[in-house]
Amino acid sequence: MPKSFDKDKVVLDIISNHKCKLIDLRDYENWKDVVDVICSSELIISESLHGLIVAETYGIPSVWVEFIEHPKDWDFKFLDFYESLKKNDQKSFHLYDADKFIEAVDIGRKWEKTDIDYNKMLDLLPFRRIENFVG
Repeated sequence: MPKSFDKDKVVLDIISNHKCKLIDLRDYENWKDVVDVICSSELIISESLHGLIVAETYGIPSVWVEFIEHPKDWDFKFLDFYESLKKNDQKSFHLYDADKFIEAVDIGRKWEKTDIDYNKMLDLLPFRRIENFVG
């Protein structure tokens, strides 16, 4: 990664040269609005684990990227998340240069939906039953 690397410049270049929207949590007062924007997207490219979790939960194709080089073991929480989905081969894509954006999109095209058994998860919570969540 070049010493003069500027994460903001890379993101702004991607937004200005491609049909993309930056989802910045600071732009939303209600977290539900963020979920709505993610759900209305064709593809989520995110360095945020929360963004990837929401995308996976709602079946939106996603790509885990790094816009900057992170410290050793920074990726532990991502790897743990993907292991829980049985996507053990998942790795981050280094998007240090806006020219690599199309490669990230190509990775997103290969994304496969994970079947998440929410009832099984809820059954593990003895104080909550699925009936509590229905009408």
